[in-house]
Amino acid sequence: MGTEILDFDHAPEPRGDRPSPGPAGGETPRVPEFVEDLDDDAAVQNDTSGTGSSRPVPVGRRVALALERLRADRRRQRHLLQVLAGGLVLVLATTFVANHQADRKAAAAAQARLAVDLRIDQLPELNPRTDADLDIGAGSMTVKLHNLGERDVRFTGLLYRFDGQPAPGRTLLDADVTVRPDGVMNRPFAVTLPCGRRPGPAIPGPAALTGLVETADGRTHVVPVDVSALDVFGGLFSPCRLYSQLAGEYDANSQIVGSGVRITLTMPVVELVGANFVEVGVQRDGVPSVIDFATTPTLPERARAGTRISIVVRPVVSRCPAHFDPTAALALGLRIGSDTYPDPYLPLQVARQVGRVCADAARGG
Repeated sequence: MGTEILDFDHAPEPRGDRPSPGPAGGETPRVPEFVEDLDDDAAVQNDTSGTGSSRPVPVGRRVALALERLRADRRRQRHLLQVLAGGLVLVLATTFVANHQADRKAAAAAQARLAVDLRIDQLPELNPRTDADLDIGAGSMTVKLHNLGERDVRFTGLLYRFDGQPAPGRTLLDADVTVRPDGVMNRPFAVTLPCGRRPGPAIPGPAALTGLVETADGRTHVVPVDVSALDVFGGLFSPCRLYSQLAGEYDANSQIVGSGVRITLTMPVVELVGANFVEVGVQRDGVPSVIDFATTPTLPERARAGTRISIVVRPVVSRCPAHFDPTAALALGLRIGSDTYPDPYLPLQVARQVGRVCADAARGG
């Protein structure tokens, strides 16, 4: 009898129509086709030894085979182009954002950057006092500002501060002037210098001067003002001395009245002149004799020391002078005792009268 040997260890062959389970009981992840191509190429064997052994295909050959398949498959080409286009867009967007942020930072830095040269190299000019209520020290001052930056700046005013006073100081002038890049502002502004009302304290002393300059970002900077050019003249407020000499001592006011000038002033006190009365006359040194002056009241006159007087002076030109030096007329005014008061308007009235008479003489000749 024959015996039958049962093979219990033999496992049945898996059916071809049943997929093998993937890891952890799930489906096997799909491998990208491009990678599958490379894997298929890597499986190509060249058996040269006859023993069934194989060697891997070189990487260059694998890439070449993959490219050949890519050229033959339009769907893969479109997919690759989409990937490349998406990557290019991402690179361009990243570059744009980075450049935009850099431009914004550079623009903000430029707006905040301040580079100006602010100076005053001309003494202020004081106005003649034409009214009793005119502020002492009122006049004009020329300010120069050179914008060396890349953005507009705005000049908004000047401050002054004496030693011992807290910063930032007191306002000397207010302004609102925009200066463009590499532009220069060179213009006069109305000011009132802090002059004293008496000869002794007429000049308040040296002061630190600063300017207010606003940059394009809206920030206001306090900038030192260069006034070193005025040091040889006694400083920025040295015109207060001139004001004291011409008007402060007598508290004088001058006002044009018709063809003449009304001068109102206070006589010096007895302690200064050593007498109860002071003689007042017309100061006319250097003026030709054809130019005379009519006064109300008639001068010379003795005025009581310490009192306030008012005199109207009118120039009278009898004929056109052969020689007339206009600079000599600058000293025209009143003689008060041994002192003089040069009036700011009387020379102008004399020049007008001389011009009128000379013009009539030329037409008549």
